[in-house]
Amino acid sequence: MNYWRQNLETSLILGAVVFMAMFVPGLIWQYWRHGQFSFRRMIGWAGVCVYTTALFVYTLMPLPSNGIAWCAEHNVRSNFTPFGFISDIQRETVGMSTAQMLRSNVVLQVVFNVVLFLPFGVIMRRYFGRGIAFTTLAGLATSTLIESSQYTGLFGIYPCAIRVADVDDLIMNTTGALVGALIAPILLWWMPSGKQLSAKRLAPRRVTSARRWTGMLLDAALFMGIQMGITVVLFMGRWFFTGTAPTEGASWETNVAAGIAVVMVFIIPALTGRGASAGQKIVWLTPKWVSHDGTYLTDGNLALRIARSLVVAGPYIASELVTSTATSTSTTSTWSGVLGLVSVLTVLLAILMVLGSRTHRSLSGWLTGAVFVDSRDPYAGGPDNQPPLALTEAKKVELGLPI
Repeated sequence: MNYWRQNLETSLILGAVVFMAMFVPGLIWQYWRHGQFSFRRMIGWAGVCVYTTALFVYTLMPLPSNGIAWCAEHNVRSNFTPFGFISDIQRETVGMSTAQMLRSNVVLQVVFNVVLFLPFGVIMRRYFGRGIAFTTLAGLATSTLIESSQYTGLFGIYPCAIRVADVDDLIMNTTGALVGALIAPILLWWMPSGKQLSAKRLAPRRVTSARRWTGMLLDAALFMGIQMGITVVLFMGRWFFTGTAPTEGASWETNVAAGIAVVMVFIIPALTGRGASAGQKIVWLTPKWVSHDGTYLTDGNLALRIARSLVVAGPYIASELVTSTATSTSTTSTWSGVLGLVSVLTVLLAILMVLGSRTHRSLSGWLTGAVFVDSRDPYAGGPDNQPPLALTEAKKVELGLPI
């Protein structure tokens, strides 16, 4: 029992780490596949991450640290006789009462192998929307992969079998997947199906603070990912060609990486399409400007789109440039500190000002006159970028525009 409890704790901790790492990809998938964010589906995604981790932990961990030494000390046997667990139970539980038999390790092992794949069936049937037959076969295939990896020492990484490969485990795991598929609609009745959400994927929805912040989060994640990736590549290039490592503090590599990230995340979107950033596109938002006659929403001119995109990115780049070129003089140090403070305040204002209006404009919207609308809204041209509908009085009121 201690072994199972320890594995449970390990699974929960590692599963939480995996979920945090996969949160943004899961968020992107929801908006792309379903056109909206579903908190209940995100709970399901957390369950997928934790269960996948648990499956690895319970079936393969702990892995031997020294394969040769471990194989010399252990002689792992395998069972290829179907339903051998029946004779094992009969042999191991002789003389036991019914209560003792149900608590015996040999019975609990069988029950555990069924329970281990119950979540597999539930997840495949309800979360991924697969049928009972497909889910059962997928459970069989997954169990076969696990047993094969145990029998072959992780497909040759270890020189011997690292766990008992048992055909009965295959049978019990598949049974668990089948039972899970059958009871999935009962257990996850509260979770909307992917098909239900996808059917309304292109329906325009109200712009909310949560959507605006989600777009900002995705842009920030993309920016940091690009900057870190390019920085690592440039650092490796420096080490490969010169044999030197970057010194402490800012370097030209970090500045180049930051500049490229700004261009990719903010400038290029402003030059192409409707001017929405990658994060805004993912959550189906687009910036719009009112035409001169006040009758239509337009994509604005190039200057407005670039200005909007640099409201937040501009102070950050200026701060990075001054910091990287700063000397020990008090003047440059002061400017570096001031620009750093301005950059932080700009980001905070951009986040907080989303709450300040009915249309959830951020700082860039207030400064450039942009409003944010759902990109599927026919007043914005719809998902196919058709000519926008003329603004009605009701729509102007909704967007906070003068009538």
